[in-house]
Amino acid sequence: MYNEAARLRYAEKLAADPDAVRLRNREAKRIYRSIHGRKYAYKCRANPGIKERRDLERALARAIRTAGRLPSVAALVMAEQRRYWAEHPAAKAEHDRHWARVSWWLEYQTKPDLRLYHREKAKRRKMQDRGQTPVQIPVSAIRQRFNEFGNCCAYCGAGGDMEIEHVCAISKGGAHDIGNIVPACSRCNTSKRSHGMEQWYRSQPFFSELRLHRIRRVTRPPEGQQLALALA
Repeated sequence: MYNEAARLRYAEKLAADPDAVRLRNREAKRIYRSIHGRKYAYKCRANPGIKERRDLERALARAIRTAGRLPSVAALVMAEQRRYWAEHPAAKAEHDRHWARVSWWLEYQTKPDLRLYHREKAKRRKMQDRGQTPVQIPVSAIRQRFNEFGNCCAYCGAGGDMEIEHVCAISKGGAHDIGNIVPACSRCNTSKRSHGMEQWYRSQPFFSELRLHRIRRVTRPPEGQQLALALA
């Protein structure tokens, strides 16, 4: 209640004569600083550690106020790293090569279509090594074929990361054609190798007549073989 009344009286005086109020305030501050300044000087003479402690507190408060404008630890570390790379270009080149490999590996692991592209490319290279002229199969066509099997293994029905499986193995004259491709898990693709599809599949414990019918339905000989069969 007293503080509220004092504030009202101060507001009335300030409204009536603002210059006089401001002059009185400045004079009161000067007297206060003069009295307490002498007291502080006396304390410093009596105890020299007071001034150092006060200076330290002011420096700390100033550092806290300006902390937002200082560079972060990460920025300082990166600046030091750039300085080191500028002095050691060989280390910078090795760093770039390493992260290029890491970035490619991360992209390969997180993008299924990229994995399909490189796997299809490896199959084409295998055809070239055998002296044949392969035709590139679009990733969209391979993805559509995988979707026909629910993106699961055409043989055992397992899910996961599917590999490109040639029903008739390339080593046995099979073509690198979408009509000769089904999705397969790594286990089935490795187990089948160059065996005849139907003979190998019937000997497996996970054999399914329904899946075999589906494989027969979606696979077909390449267009050249179809034309030869039609002419025959």
